Amino acid sequence: MIVPSSSRAFVASHNSNLEFTSLAKLSSGNLLAEVDLHRAVASLKLRQDKKASMGQFLTPASVAQLMVGMFNKLDLPEISLLDAGAGIGSLLAAFVEKVCQHRQQTSSLRVVAYEIDPFLIRYLHQTLELCERECQRVGISFNYEIRETDFIEDAVRLLQMGLLNSANATEFTHAILNPPYLKINAHSKVRELLRSIGLEITSNGKLIYVGDTDEKFAHFDEAALADLGVNIDSHGKMPDVIIHFTTNNWLVLIEAVTSHGPINPKRKKELEVLFRAC
Repeated sequence: MIVPSSSRAFVASHNSNLEFTSLAKLSSGNLLAEVDLHRAVASLKLRQDKKASMGQFLTPASVAQLMVGMFNKLDLPEISLLDAGAGIGSLLAAFVEKVCQHRQQTSSLRVVAYEIDPFLIRYLHQTLELCERECQRVGISFNYEIRETDFIEDAVRLLQMGLLNSANATEFTHAILNPPYLKINAHSKVRELLRSIGLEITSNGKLIYVGDTDEKFAHFDEAALADLGVNIDSHGKMPDVIIHFTTNNWLVLIEAVTSHGPINPKRKKELEVLFRAC
């Protein structure tokens, strides 16, 4: 990646005095290059003890591009992206850049970004300003929201209030995430929150099915699924991944938005019918 001269000066000044400067004002026109410099500076300024305690690892541009390259359906009329642990916004910036470069452009792009670190939020605002400028350049309507709260806490709150199932719930067409690199302690607040909505974290999980590939059935333990009372008639109705948590005798269904779309009432009914024998 070629670093613009204005950006080299930007990094040099930050290496000497580590003061915050708006990248939106210094933008050279290369969105992801600017944001990656943004990331490098933020990484230098993060305290090591804080990075360890919060599990912070800021995604480099090369990884962000690799992850975004796995998306399809980037030509939808309206796109809504969830980034549940945004950091300085490297992943969402790579996504915005990809959408702006797509041959058939969307008309509207919305980003909802979760981040709890005030230091990183300062940089995240700047990244989203750059994203807005890039979208304006190609004629895409762009709006964003930064939610300065923990994603798990907020999602549990919405679930308990029934807001995620309401007609006014926000539906996302795409989601991307670099989660904190932390183990979830058995007695932690996060573990309690997940338990409160019926989710448990366990190593006693058996992979039963992986689909949504060119081979259709990348992995399928049909006998194990039949033992649980599920007989498959049509691959097209299957979720993308099925895991059996043997300790609790739970089936966990994992669905990629890009295969069947969001879990709307119609899709939820299809899954209920498919697994009604469980």
